[in-house]
Amino acid sequence: MKTHIIKLFCILSLSGLAQTHHIAYYNIQYHFEHTDNKASTRFKSVFEDAKRHEDEVKLRLIFNKETAVFEMLTANRNSQNDFSHSLCNCEKTVFMSVPENSIRHHNSAQPVLGIKQDHYLLTEDLYSDWKLHNEVKKINEYTSYKATKTVTEPNGRSFLITAWYTPEFPFPFGPANYGGLPGLIVQIQKGSTMFVLSKIEFDRTISLPTPDTRGEVISTEAYSKLIHALIKNK
Repeated sequence: MKTHIIKLFCILSLSGLAQTHHIAYYNIQYHFEHTDNKASTRFKSVFEDAKRHEDEVKLRLIFNKETAVFEMLTANRNSQNDFSHSLCNCEKTVFMSVPENSIRHHNSAQPVLGIKQDHYLLTEDLYSDWKLHNEVKKINEYTSYKATKTVTEPNGRSFLITAWYTPEFPFPFGPANYGGLPGLIVQIQKGSTMFVLSKIEFDRTISLPTPDTRGEVISTEAYSKLIHALIKNK
């Protein structure tokens, strides 16, 4: 596993020099479903505030045919829109590699569970079990195709992830830790959080951030099970 991490570092370091890359910008849309229970009512104003400031969350994917880096732009982050930024869970830079078939990023701090920030380097396959559909629609003028997959968390709760990708841009990348489709992801939703492509800039001279390969390597699935076990034992 460590050998693969070193290879990924070399690949991204070489592409990290000032070279020509493409840049996709994404926005966040929150789609909250409120119920009449007390918990929902209590947090209603908090979610409404997140929705109010969703347009202020700016996300960027820098990519070429082999590698991609996804990151949150924080220049306009402030106390008013901080929750909108935190809620999308995009604070950790994500590195993707086609040659390594990998998606990697560090963990966020879990102080209540005794887990320090960046202690773990989470890894998962770039190409996973997507189900491709024949359904087509236009998103931002791009002909986009539907893909879905279901993920089940350690607590047994399942989520349907719905993505729309466009073969017009044959790059297997997308926002956050999503990728592995036969085209750039232009829209994807899991639960109440939706990522939507806002614009693309081609052939820009820009450097990719250098990946930090420190930390204990662990699969995303194993990390989720670890968190679930720690919460259960609290």
